[in-house]
Amino acid sequence: PHPLGEAVADGQLPGWAVALVLGLAVVAAPAVEEVFFRGMLLNALRQWVPTGVAVAAQAVAFGLAHAPYGWVYA
Repeated sequence: PHPLGEAVADGQLPGWAVALVLGLAVVAAPAVEEVFFRGMLLNALRQWVPTGVAVAAQAVAFGLAHAPYGWVYA
């Protein structure tokens, strides 16, 4: 459990803070991940290896970046 998640679940944060956390988690984080993993990383890899290898490598990198959170969240 994350302390911030517990604070939200327990109602310890004001409404604006809950909205901010949800906005970051639902909108900002996925957008940043797409730009990094599929934009920057995939395009950089495609310059050095065939496209199929680049796609597989960026997928592995994505999975490893999310591994500390468990397979459910990847």
